[in-house]
Amino acid sequence: MGSDDSGRGSIAFFGTYRPPVPLDIYSCPADPPPSSRKDELHLTDGVSYNQNGRAIPAPALKELLTFLGKKNPALAAECGATPDDAEKGRVAGLVFVSERDKGLETLHVALVRPKGEGGAVKVLSLGDVYGADTFGGSRMEDSGCIAGGFKVGARTVGHSLVYVSTKEPVTRRRTPWTVVYRTNLADGKTERLTPPGQYDVSPAVSPSGKMVAVANFRGNKWTGEIERLNTDIAVMNVDKTAQGGLRRRILIRDGGWPTWGSDNVIFFHRGTGESPTNWAVFRYDIATKETVRVTPEAIDAMTPAAISETRVAVAAIRQKSRQAAMTTPREEAQYRHIEIFDVASPDRPAVQISQKIRPKGDHYNPFVADGGSRIGYHRVRTDDLVIGVCLCFSC
Repeated sequence: MGSDDSGRGSIAFFGTYRPPVPLDIYSCPADPPPSSRKDELHLTDGVSYNQNGRAIPAPALKELLTFLGKKNPALAAECGATPDDAEKGRVAGLVFVSERDKGLETLHVALVRPKGEGGAVKVLSLGDVYGADTFGGSRMEDSGCIAGGFKVGARTVGHSLVYVSTKEPVTRRRTPWTVVYRTNLADGKTERLTPPGQYDVSPAVSPSGKMVAVANFRGNKWTGEIERLNTDIAVMNVDKTAQGGLRRRILIRDGGWPTWGSDNVIFFHRGTGESPTNWAVFRYDIATKETVRVTPEAIDAMTPAAISETRVAVAAIRQKSRQAAMTTPREEAQYRHIEIFDVASPDRPAVQISQKIRPKGDHYNPFVADGGSRIGYHRVRTDDLVIGVCLCFSC
């Protein structure tokens, strides 16, 4: 962006493609893996574009619904979900990104009832729950995840939502706009976790709820890259008051999209090669400082979601597309599918999650649900495709 003395300015920008049919979020069983489309569960409501989901643990959902009942009793009654429903498993929670808020990518919560409870999905804007002061105005949000739920001495640290937002204006040219925040689910109080002058993306919370890993922009600047971002992985405490400071430190150089296999293990993805970039998922042991490649060199793998210290779900492409300008049909191996790899069994084939459901469809950003028994992801609502619409951008 440039400007002159008269106060006028100009903006230069570029755009990437957009799927021709909106996205929605689904999940499938992990063990045994799905065998037909009947095994796929729809987790969002089909309104607008919905993506980048993360499960909300029952105790955290109980805190959210308790706050909602105090703050907005009418909306709580309309939802028909109580804190007791969350505690007893009669309703599950999902935090995700939706574009239903004036086209902005903002965080919402889906209240999902099991089929035995009616199977309905109710979507709430976090702005309606916690107010426009925290979740309002022109901004983009992403990567919502749940922290807290642990004790420090005699003190219990409640649950909070950790997420990315662009609500603070940029102060310098050529800098990112993404900052990680934490909002307490019990009282709505919000604090910035990213230090001033730094910029983070892709937060992930450790299984204990005590630590947050983020992808931090190297040099605190952005040089125009949109695929292979120049990020390092930093870790910090969740609650600086209870835990004696954030104690933030860089743990992994040249890595992105962290996910915790345990409080001692982080999986992440990294670009390999120069042009075009290839992608692989790695495992880092904090105690030994050992980094091990998890996915084979023959495939592209990205956006890991750890199930345990050894098992991780990834979005994988097994064969590079040879299309020219995306004008010819792809082979099945050229679609992006969700697979599970196990470091403890490197010779065992990866578990295929989405291939038998929609072999010719792209699936993105896996996440773990129901304690690892199910794997979620987002994809295009292929049932809504009109005959004649090109499938090359299906998600």
